[in-house]
Amino acid sequence: MAALLAVFAAVEREIRGERVRAGLAHARQNGKRLGRPATAAQHANQIRKLCRSSGRINASNSPLPKIPLGRSFALSHGLARRRSTRR
Repeated sequence: MAALLAVFAAVEREIRGERVRAGLAHARQNGKRLGRPATAAQHANQIRKLCRSSGRINASNSPLPKIPLGRSFALSHGLARRRSTRR
C-alpha cells in the first residue's frame, strides 16, 4: 500500500515540475524578466556618490546614516552600507 502511494506521489511531483517549467518557458517567451530584481546594483553608483560627496571615502567613516540612506533607495541599511564601500 505504501509503495502505491509513493508511486502516485512521484507522478504528481513530475506533473507539477512539468507545469512549472512550462509556465517559466511561457513567461520567458512573453518577455517577463525572471529572478530577483536588481535594485541594489542599479542604485550602487548613486549610493557611492552620496557617501563620497559627504567628504569621506567609505561608508564606515561616512556621516550619512545608513538606515535613511537604505530607505531612500528601498534597500536594507546593510546592503546600502555594502554597496557604498565597494569600488
